[in-house]
Amino acid sequence: MTLTAIQALPYCLPLKVPFKTSKGPIHERKGWIIQLHTDGGLVGQGECAPLPGWSPDLWADYASLLPGFLDQLDLAALSGDTAQLSRALDDLTPGRPALRFALESALFDLAAQADDVPLARWLNPQAPLTVPVNAVLPLGEVQATVDLAHEWVRQGFRTLKLKVGGPESHAVVAAVREALGGAIKIRLDANGQWDRATAIREINAYEPYDIEYIEQPTPAHDLPALAEVRRRVGIPVAADESFTGPASAKILIETGAIDVLVMKPMINGGLLACQAAARMARDAGVQVVVTTTLDSVVGRLGAAHLAAGVASPELAQGLATGPWLTRDLAPDPALIKGGKLMLPDRPGLGIDPVPQP
Repeated sequence: MTLTAIQALPYCLPLKVPFKTSKGPIHERKGWIIQLHTDGGLVGQGECAPLPGWSPDLWADYASLLPGFLDQLDLAALSGDTAQLSRALDDLTPGRPALRFALESALFDLAAQADDVPLARWLNPQAPLTVPVNAVLPLGEVQATVDLAHEWVRQGFRTLKLKVGGPESHAVVAAVREALGGAIKIRLDANGQWDRATAIREINAYEPYDIEYIEQPTPAHDLPALAEVRRRVGIPVAADESFTGPASAKILIETGAIDVLVMKPMINGGLLACQAAARMARDAGVQVVVTTTLDSVVGRLGAAHLAAGVASPELAQGLATGPWLTRDLAPDPALIKGGKLMLPDRPGLGIDPVPQP
């Protein structure tokens, strides 16, 4: 199989309503679909969509640099075995995890198509094609959040993730727990906004509400604070923004800072980096959750195939984010029913080449 061409299809997808977080609202997702073509007529796809305010790489940089990068890219550099490919991508995409995720997704999509297996089973032959997923509730007023929680539960979701940190967060969590009872799992996400003393106080105040875990209570860079918080609270602690790749995962695990490792392959350096970090986590008894960054169908599928292969099967994954988009680039072949995402039993990502938006 020889690569013959590469192209980037730009897109912009508005959200139905702003997705409110402690870092501010997200109004749209924009980026590029990277398509790799082969001499045999196969097309591999990946998504390059850094999320402003969250990703280390910037959308504006890609807007100016990506066309030239693709024009000068030696496609032969992307051939070879996985180890050779990883070294090539280290050279091609330093400091650009969104681009690495896109190129890896497209290349592995091609490899899985050539082997006639879904990408999840190309990554891990034992991977299931059904993955439990959670619904996400952004920061909001009490009644609006309770109403949204009821709607997600009516659709079959059994795990809800609530963003916290607003003035009504405690009232919201209490109201959601009272409205839904004890059968629904609730996890919280603080997006790194608290210092260690505030985090300990806030988390302990949430303990009566039977919280599955709380994600990123302290700033991403302050790993000692995260470790201290974990030692002093009764709710399991997860790292999200503190995880930037295998090196950070090693530190988080060795310092006893986390119970759960949350990974976003668009931000964390792609599929191979997340696979390596997940192996470390599993060996240390740390659970793994994979989430999206409100991506299009292509990026969501890449994250979902990864989740099937590496995530903790007993935990819901953060993959049910397509409904936040006003429209998508193509119909999503990964159906969600009863709180479970069903990956397509097709080779590769399982989606036909998306057209020019």
